[in-house]
Amino acid sequence: MPTSSPPLRATACFEGGNALSDFRTRALLAQLQASEAPLARALDPQAAASLDIGFVQYDEAAFRFALNQDAMATEKLVEGIRAFVADTLKLEAMMG
Repeated sequence: MPTSSPPLRATACFEGGNALSDFRTRALLAQLQASEAPLARALDPQAAASLDIGFVQYDEAAFRFALNQDAMATEKLVEGIRAFVADTLKLEAMMG
């Protein structure tokens, strides 16, 4: 389900079916807060900086082609735009 923008997240998470994932997130955060165990770092900025990753530059046509080749990226972009529009309409309705 689409994720709402921050101002409407508290109510939209229940309306949009994201309540379970929000519950899991809160439960995980509570578990981490209660734990004294060390938490291993998964991402390291210095390690990332040392990777030999070439610079990629797209013009608009190449970007659109690459985006269309990645079905998940295309679907997530569309999902995000729809959620943003829905939240904009809700906010406008709340503002009168």
